Parts: sequence; structure tokens; C-alpha cells
Amino acid sequence: MGWMKRWCGMKTTATLIVNGKSYELPIIEATDGNDAINISGLRRETGFITYDPGFRNTGGCMSAISYTWTVKMESFVIGVFR
Repeated sequence: MGWMKRWCGMKTTATLIVNGKSYELPIIEATDGNDAINISGLRRETGFITYDPGFRNTGGCMSAISYTWTVKMESFVIGVFR
């Protein structure tokens, strides 16, 4: 479905409402797995930052090609990061 939205020129966004004011945040569509909400402009637009203890629900980078797997509690990552 993501390719169809891009082909038709549709922009995918999430709406964040803080103290009654709405903010549109772009959604980054994943090729496999979970999509992401791009919050890079959140502080500039709202004055707020996010809190994610343990870095458990945050993507640390954008990757053109990546795959992650775990063997015997060791994580391996292959990819091209930017």
C-alpha cells in the first residue's frame, strides 16, 4: 500500500495534539516492519522533546538496506546507514 500512496502523491502523516494545538508529523514507511513517525522537527515546532527510557522505541538511524537478526543473544546488523 505504501508504494501506491507514493505513486499517487499522497503524503502520510500523524497528527499530534498538544494543549489543544495540532501538529502534522510525517510518517516514514518501512519496507519491512514498523513504520516510523518523523519527530525531527518536534522541538522546533512545539518546544517539546520526547522521552524514551532505554531507547526501546526509537530508530537510531535511517538505512537504505538493513537487516537485523539475533543469534545466542548477540545482535548483528547489515546495512548501509546514513
